[in-house]
Amino acid sequence: MRIKHALCLGLLIVGCAQSVSMQPGFSETAAIKSNAFTIGKTVTNGNLTVYFIKGKSSLAGQNMVTLQEAMAKRYVKVSETGDVNNLAVENLSNNLVFLQTGDIVKGGRQDRTMQYDMILPPHSGRIPLPAFCVEQGRWEGRGSESSNSFSSSNYSLGGKELKLAARKAGDQQAVWQKVAQSEKQIAIAALPPPSALPPPSGLVPPPMPGASYSGGGLAGMAAAAASVLASPSGSYELTVENKAVAAATSKRVNELVHAPDGDKDVIGYAFAINGKLNSADIYGSNDLFSKVWPKQLRAAVVEALENKSAVAAKPPAPLDVEKTIRQAEGTVTKRKQQSNSRTDVIDREDDKNLLFETVDKATGNWVHKNYFTKF
Repeated sequence: MRIKHALCLGLLIVGCAQSVSMQPGFSETAAIKSNAFTIGKTVTNGNLTVYFIKGKSSLAGQNMVTLQEAMAKRYVKVSETGDVNNLAVENLSNNLVFLQTGDIVKGGRQDRTMQYDMILPPHSGRIPLPAFCVEQGRWEGRGSESSNSFSSSNYSLGGKELKLAARKAGDQQAVWQKVAQSEKQIAIAALPPPSALPPPSGLVPPPMPGASYSGGGLAGMAAAAASVLASPSGSYELTVENKAVAAATSKRVNELVHAPDGDKDVIGYAFAINGKLNSADIYGSNDLFSKVWPKQLRAAVVEALENKSAVAAKPPAPLDVEKTIRQAEGTVTKRKQQSNSRTDVIDREDDKNLLFETVDKATGNWVHKNYFTKF
């Protein structure tokens, strides 16, 4: 049974971060200043630590609409082309629209994720959109959904390996493999206590509440997860939408989502899971950061759920996070290309870090910088 399923940031910003209202499961450290940017509030919730990054806007006076908002308002149409790895996108509005790598579009013949960032100019016409399938086993409409177009983009990929399989490797088979692994790990991590589960079909229930999962070991946990999160489509989107996963993640999202509220200098974040720095996303303005933050936070929370550990680990110090991002800024450009006529995407890499930078060709301004550690 199938289981359902982060700088050249301008000038120094002076002053410490405002305090966060402390909630159960939270801790906070003081702001760290640097010559280029400031790591402000650092908030820990369980095995997830978020470092809010402050800096100067490169997009002053330039507003962008996210793909999520654009699809909800029908500003943008994303359509099938008959090719798994190529969609078509059209901006029907007067707005600039920002598509972020890892954005998932739901519907069509298979749910897809974006390979590259892209800036859609107003009334763009129909533009090719490189994408990867994040489900297997479907090549037709799902239920009442259109098989030719996509309905929403409410979720983003979680999981560093999955993101890099799409963004860096550009390998559909690797994406499918990582999706399958993530689905299983998320399903098991989202399981309620054994005593709250119905007995999985064909397995003997535990002899007493809370004793063990039926069948014992990983196999028993997987079977129990399948009974709760079973999905015939193998869709990553349906996994993170699932009620059991939502129940396991929503509280943490709600506790963290308002942490940067009121600080207009925040333009990005880094996060660590189980004491290891994972990645960072920095945006050209507080306005753009604020728009993408809830969606990206949910992806980070899902990743933390997927990798939850019973052993508490001390998160990296803000100064160490700053050092890592600076090192990534100094990496060598490996590739520069266009994702469309409006957007340059630049890849930088060394033996420890990856940096993906998105530049608006019309203005020369950077819009998004995404950092990954290789460890």
